[in-house]
Amino acid sequence: MAATSTRSRKVGRPRLRERSILQAAGQLFAEVGYEHANMDLIASEAGVTKATLYAYFQDKATLFGTVMQHWLAQLPKPELDDRTRRSLHEQLTRVAGGLVQQTSHPSAIAITQALSKSADASLLKYAEWRHQCYQPYQRHLEKILAQYCQCDDPRLAAHQFLLLVIGHLDPNTSEPNSTERVNTAISAFMRAYPEKRGWRNRHSKQEK
Repeated sequence: MAATSTRSRKVGRPRLRERSILQAAGQLFAEVGYEHANMDLIASEAGVTKATLYAYFQDKATLFGTVMQHWLAQLPKPELDDRTRRSLHEQLTRVAGGLVQQTSHPSAIAITQALSKSADASLLKYAEWRHQCYQPYQRHLEKILAQYCQCDDPRLAAHQFLLLVIGHLDPNTSEPNSTERVNTAISAFMRAYPEKRGWRNRHSKQEK
């Protein structure tokens, strides 16, 4: 048993060290950006030697990519519901709640901060992360609006709703009252794109 315990601790140490490196690097990337977070500084913050740092990550670009993938993996997964018996207000509220959870998540804030403070052209490949995260919400909204709202352009309307709910994404500004912003967005949106009359009754009959 003692040998197994010792072996487990030896296996665990590299993982703990790698996590500490990722945590230190992520904090520095978010605080000062890619260019200013050099490997010497990252090693110092992580409490390891520079040689140890390079043993885990061959260069800063690889480390940054690993940090980004770690952040993206932490983001909440969309929980979208296709049960159309819900009212339009209920469906918009659920979508808005998911968007707010996504935007306000610490990983989303860290990604936004890191990219906003970095100018390296090689990081452009990460610039589409927000679009990829919000695509499921966009497609879900388009489906809802096309079927149940008086809306000529569901794609544009869905995009407008996302922007209304998300609000400003300035990582250096405190988050405004999300509840008030969401309620205002839903009210404004439903005035602009009201429900089609009788759609819920028609859908209930079709399900039967």
